[in-house]
This record gives sequence, C-alpha cells and structure tokens, in this order.
Amino acid sequence: MSGGLAESPYILLVEDDEQVCDVLGEFLRDSGYQVDVAGTVSAACSLLADSRAYNLVVTDGRLPDGNSLMIAQRASEQSLKVILISGFPQELAAAERAQYPVLAKPFRLAVLSKVIGDTLSAIC
Repeated sequence: MSGGLAESPYILLVEDDEQVCDVLGEFLRDSGYQVDVAGTVSAACSLLADSRAYNLVVTDGRLPDGNSLMIAQRASEQSLKVILISGFPQELAAAERAQYPVLAKPFRLAVLSKVIGDTLSAIC
C-alpha cells in the first residue's frame, strides 16, 4: 500500500495475547485505521521489512521472543512513531518510557484512541 493523504492511517499492532489483540484490532479497525497484527518480535520485524506504509506501531512490552524495545528500534529506523502498551510498565527503562508514549494495561480504549490521535498528529 502506498501512503496517501486520502488513505486511513496504517497501524502495526504487536500483541501476543490473542484476546487482547482481537479486541484492540477490532477497535482500531472500527476507528477507521488499517491494521496488521503480529504476535512476536520476529513477525513484527518481518512486516516492517516488507512494507514502509505503516504510520504507527503499537506494541506490547513483553513478547515471546523479545520485547518492545527491539521493535521500537526497528520502527525508529524507518521514522515510524511507536506506542508501547504493557502490563509491566515498570520493566521499561526510563529512557524508553521517555522516548515513547506508554500505556499501562489495563487501559481504556478511549485513552488509546487519544494517544494514537496525538501521536499521529505529531507526525506532520
């Protein structure tokens, strides 16, 4: 997909909990976003390598084969914005918490929506 002004923003959602992924993916799609999902660092990095069309990456902090920092670094190489979601935000390094918006699970979908809107509007 090519990035165009008329297209809805394209989000890569990285979450290994299937139920959380389903809820967040449905919410994001219902909110008008295009969404790809990945459940591991490896799958996310493969998607990032295949496409530069993403506007934003929303990633869980803990994943079966790594952590959000690994994905955030790869996304940053492509000048993509990143939002971290974690049930264990205290495990994130202070520098990581300062560099990326962090939502502690559980969070309200309205809060996620606001953070996504703020992050995407900061891209301009």
